[in-house]
Amino acid sequence: MPKRRYLALVSDAAQTCGVEEFARQTTLRLVERAHQHVLDGDIRRLTSALADVEAAILNFPVVAWKRKLAEPVVAALTTRLHRKQLVAVLRMERTRLEAPHGIGPGGDACNPDLVFSA
Repeated sequence: MPKRRYLALVSDAAQTCGVEEFARQTTLRLVERAHQHVLDGDIRRLTSALADVEAAILNFPVVAWKRKLAEPVVAALTTRLHRKQLVAVLRMERTRLEAPHGIGPGGDACNPDLVFSA
């Protein structure tokens, strides 16, 4: 049985937070089974990239992407419209006041909260 091939969707951010690093590391960890695609608003490029994969992986950092909130949603819809599976990792960054004991300023308080596959 052939292993599933993935398209890891990432932002075009030059300076990354823990959430974005997690998204980019996904591609590195899956080695030959995943390719990285930068969400740049070009639906045709996304559609072309989806042609060679079975599923797309999309991290939804709840806070970090608020400037580009529609882009990951459009990418998720495009993925499903092309009858590809979507693996969504829902994440929420905690503020210092909400962070669990032991995570202080400068610590990475980004933890996956929910992962689902559609």
